[in-house]
Amino acid sequence: MSSILRRAAGLGLAASCALAVAATPALAQEPPKPTDEQRAAALARPAVVYLETAYSGYVFDETGGLFNDGNPYQFTATCTGFVVNPDGYIATAGHCVDVGPEGARRELIAVVVTEIVAADPTIPVDEMTKFALLNYKTEGANPGTPIDRKVTVTTGAGTGNSLQGTTVTAEVVDLQSFNEGDVALLKIPTTDLQSVELAPDADVQQGTPVLSIGYPGNREAVIDPSLEPTFKDGQISSRTTTGAVPVYEVSAAVSPGMSGGPTVGMDGRVVGINSFGASEREAFNFIATAARLSDLLDRNNVTAELGPVDLIYREGLELYYEGEYSDAIAKFDEALGLSPDFRQAQEFKTNAVRARIEFGDAGIDPIWYFVGGGAALLIGGIVLVVVLFRRGRGRGPTPPAFGVPQFAQGASTGYPGSAPWGGPSAGMGGPQAPAGSGFPATPAGGYPMPTADASEGSSGITPTITKDCSRCGTPQATTARFCSSCGNTVS
Repeated sequence: MSSILRRAAGLGLAASCALAVAATPALAQEPPKPTDEQRAAALARPAVVYLETAYSGYVFDETGGLFNDGNPYQFTATCTGFVVNPDGYIATAGHCVDVGPEGARRELIAVVVTEIVAADPTIPVDEMTKFALLNYKTEGANPGTPIDRKVTVTTGAGTGNSLQGTTVTAEVVDLQSFNEGDVALLKIPTTDLQSVELAPDADVQQGTPVLSIGYPGNREAVIDPSLEPTFKDGQISSRTTTGAVPVYEVSAAVSPGMSGGPTVGMDGRVVGINSFGASEREAFNFIATAARLSDLLDRNNVTAELGPVDLIYREGLELYYEGEYSDAIAKFDEALGLSPDFRQAQEFKTNAVRARIEFGDAGIDPIWYFVGGGAALLIGGIVLVVVLFRRGRGRGPTPPAFGVPQFAQGASTGYPGSAPWGGPSAGMGGPQAPAGSGFPATPAGGYPMPTADASEGSSGITPTITKDCSRCGTPQATTARFCSSCGNTVS
């Protein structure tokens, strides 16, 4: 059996060494460092939401006649927004939800002008547009009301090609039209959204690197539908104005549908709101400043701030980037406990689990995870062999209660198993109990065996009765030292 034990120990050690050797290639690797753009995207992405605004309105000519055979014109515009306060406050571009002359009204007039010019190509488009804007009237389903508008917001947008998300109707709290600053504030009925912070105007300078984020409306013509936004990198090209309203020129490739989305700095804070481009052929675009949005928030008593879940998530991100994967996983779990649908927290938790397996936590090489497993295997193997070894030796029947000896035919009395308090083993027929050990002395040659009578008891053994216990009177065998009923010493 000792050879078996040696083999098992050797096998366990070999297994742990093999695991350690298998892990050594990982020691030469280090986790890839995230880029500034990746960090900024991870901070801003949870706050980005998808917007749709459905418009419906009638158009009257200068004589009061209705276009479209008396039916309302209807169209839907897609935009982007971002959460500025966890209590359901969302920012977007003003023109994304504007029903006035610079918003939906202009769009409806443009549709009518297109129909007129299609019927008579000799009419100049520009002149017809100016005339229509001055003389045509628009209204909603009720006479004298603005064009009807329904804004829906999709939060928790899915990743990859997933279209999962929660869509709710939003209230337009306030807006500034395109010429006033092109910002708007919406409200949806919730209290646990992920949000972003706004950057002070003084922090935005020419050359500041940025990411413009949003949902391009034309990309579904070439790819599958998705609610994952796009991130366009660039920089602040200039600080300028349009109609005396401050704007930033950016080199990021912003396109229709991305309007209202955030343009963020590398710290993840919003520097502006995607607004407009010079033309599709120009490689520059413009964003409304975060300062304009701050003014709008102030006049509606709304503060741009992060919520508790955001703070926990960001702590997890920092730990993840530092290689503290176990602590990062704990933080992402904490965030998911407060917000189970927090997709980005779930994604980074998954990434952290994989990174911990591949690289180990910072300062802890992954080899130690394997060495620990090998050591556990070694110890487990040794324990198993010891158990088998002892079973192979045999240990006799289960010992009785302490102080009650067992008898064997023609053998000295002993106490099976190990003696209490680390004493010597005393198996059946084993060594005599030493004097002063607390056990009764064993006569030379052992105790005499009782006679057997097959007529009594299941064992067929009936002891010869010669005396009674002085305490309880129970009959006892001649050889008994202690009463089997009360434990009294029998003399």
